[in-house]
Amino acid sequence: MRRRMTAFALLVAFFNATPALAGSMELYPVRIDLAAERPSATMKVRNTGAERMTVEVRTAAWAQDGGADAYQPTRAVLASPPVFELPPGAEQVVRVGLVERTAGERTAGGVEGAYRIFLQELPEPAAHRGEAVRTLLRVGVPVFVNTAGSAAPALGWAARREGGALVLEARNTGTAHARIHALSVGSAGAPPRPLEGLGGYVLPGATRRFVVQANRVPGSTRTIDIEAQTSHGPSRETVPIR
Repeated sequence: MRRRMTAFALLVAFFNATPALAGSMELYPVRIDLAAERPSATMKVRNTGAERMTVEVRTAAWAQDGGADAYQPTRAVLASPPVFELPPGAEQVVRVGLVERTAGERTAGGVEGAYRIFLQELPEPAAHRGEAVRTLLRVGVPVFVNTAGSAAPALGWAARREGGALVLEARNTGTAHARIHALSVGSAGAPPRPLEGLGGYVLPGATRRFVVQANRVPGSTRTIDIEAQTSHGPSRETVPIR
């Protein structure tokens, strides 16, 4: 079954009396995998809202710097059409392709390449009148360029105190991304406690930071037990708190 994702605009009103309008889109798949032997793919975007929308499509090289995501414009992966209109209920096919001459740049040494496709809703000046405020959607779809070898992640963990919070660092020394679905922490004598709302991708050779408020960490010891549910199975480690 193909996975779908529905993106909803957040409702924002500058004044209590000002109505807000929101669009929504459904797209699938929610992740794209490319390779030298599979250099292209398609993605379908549907307007599930009640208003026409214009969508701009951009691609970016994806890295993680200092524990956070960083993006740079790229020509290694292209998406077409770059701009399209979607009436309510309409669907658009977006074609994604790997540029052959740059296919090996991000997969050197057998390391998986990472990109994102950003779909940005553009304003419609004449679409809404009066005092209505419309918020615009922006959705990022991950694109991974697989290597010829068997790439796999390798997660390691570290923890440190920073102000009134505990910072968990996931370091991926493997050759492919890891997606963390759920995080739990525990300590001596205390069962693991799920950390709601924390997760995401850790790219190969990169570090991702997760900030946990001190009152969400059970116990008071010098070590912490970290348990992560990932796309490649569980990751468990007991680490000292620096």
